[in-house]
Amino acid sequence: MKKVVIVVLCLVLSCALVLAGCAPEAPAVVEEGEMTEEVDTNVEEEADGVKDDTAEEASGEIDLGIVPLVPNGTTILPIQASGPNGEEVVGIEVVLELMESDDIKMIQEGGYTAAICMADSGNDWSQGQIKGIEDTMKKFNIEVVAITDAKWSVEQQIADIESVMQLKPDIILSHPTDGVAVGPMYKKAADEGIIVVFIDSPGADSVFPDDFAGIVQADNYAIAQASAEILAEAIGGEGEVALINYKNSVSHMDMRERAAKETFAKYPGITVVADQKVGSAEEGGPVAEAIMIANPDVKAIWAGWDGPAMVAAAALTSIGKEVYIAAPDLGRDAAYSIASDGLFIGSGAQHPWDQGVAAAVIGAAALAGIETPQYVIVPGEKVTKANLAEAWDKIYHSPMPDEIAEALNK
Repeated sequence: MKKVVIVVLCLVLSCALVLAGCAPEAPAVVEEGEMTEEVDTNVEEEADGVKDDTAEEASGEIDLGIVPLVPNGTTILPIQASGPNGEEVVGIEVVLELMESDDIKMIQEGGYTAAICMADSGNDWSQGQIKGIEDTMKKFNIEVVAITDAKWSVEQQIADIESVMQLKPDIILSHPTDGVAVGPMYKKAADEGIIVVFIDSPGADSVFPDDFAGIVQADNYAIAQASAEILAEAIGGEGEVALINYKNSVSHMDMRERAAKETFAKYPGITVVADQKVGSAEEGGPVAEAIMIANPDVKAIWAGWDGPAMVAAAALTSIGKEVYIAAPDLGRDAAYSIASDGLFIGSGAQHPWDQGVAAAVIGAAALAGIETPQYVIVPGEKVTKANLAEAWDKIYHSPMPDEIAEALNK
């Protein structure tokens, strides 16, 4: 009897709900081919500090998942660089803070394109930059339509930019071979409405913000200082040292040389006896040999980047010269030398992937009409054998190559 009463009550209640307009809606009809998502009904309360993605979607906020690299007081070096004329520099977090979700959505739905014009793409630094740019452009739904490699030829880079402009990209991100010689091409691109973002150095006649949206640099002063300090410590603060730097007119290489000279000048027992220039990494070998012939007591050689440093190391090893070598930047060959106790003993390393991220963010922000800062600096890292494994992960965002790991663990 109780069961009958319960059934009758349920029927009465259901009819009342229908009459009151409170009956549950029928399930939505899904058209053929439409995707559906399985809903997890076992929702648990999120732990403190964990982002609530559902709440984020409901509020319309867009999280790109970009985490800026900032100095940490230990491994990541504090920013010391400034613009070439003392201009203020900022971190990429400043640009990210300027971007609203509406800006990001507009970019993602805009069908924009970008091109990358490198001075040289045949090294780990360039590949790290390119990967950082491509990874970040995907977050903004910006298609990379061209990647060019000038192989350090001014003429080739001019031709590359001319060819790229025919594709009518919205953004060109470029590492100049020579700011003076290639400068007119960047101005031409800007005049045609293309957003230009520079890596390391600007075109000589380019005016901010009319001709370019910003310049992304490593902290070239800090990484040059760090690599010079490694050499000074290795020779006990005493002895003759030599410098090998880039011959073309680019401000970031000038800053590196200035930092190295100012660092060595802090050691009364160190004398800089040679200051040579090279136009390519390959010239590092014969120049290093010439330095040692003219200055046989040189204990250490500082180079403006790891390319000529490693060629110099190979040349000096072949003739039996034992000289400490260090430089800014950390490619695979340099890392292997550090790991295996070769002549190249340490680096003031850039974070090229993070620099590529920063360049892409600046270009995207400019598409949204945001007033971007002129100089964005990504901090560097002092790398020796003691912290090589940890540093590699932060520098390249990829596993250390097996041959380097094996050499390090011997």
